[in-house]
Amino acid sequence: MNDVPNIGVLARGIRYRKHGYGCEVFLPDIAIDFDFGDHGEYDGFDLWRIRIFAGERLTQFGISSGEELDGLFKEAVRTGALVQSNGTLYYLRHRPFGII
Repeated sequence: MNDVPNIGVLARGIRYRKHGYGCEVFLPDIAIDFDFGDHGEYDGFDLWRIRIFAGERLTQFGISSGEELDGLFKEAVRTGALVQSNGTLYYLRHRPFGII
């Protein structure tokens, strides 16, 4: 990924900015920030990123509060629905997509 410019434009004028281990993509209505996984995966996440993505729109996702989001995330980890990589990212146990 070193041959990709640090700042650029994707298809349809979508801007991006590389940083550290990841990238921030600026969609028309929201910015999405993600880190790449140990093997180039792009579908990892953590609670901090979910909070930023959801912002003040938790109720649009059927969640009433930040505390409820925290509890749901911890329960998904506890039950094994989410698995942690060697780093700080989590993945769905049954991933519908991703680089394997």
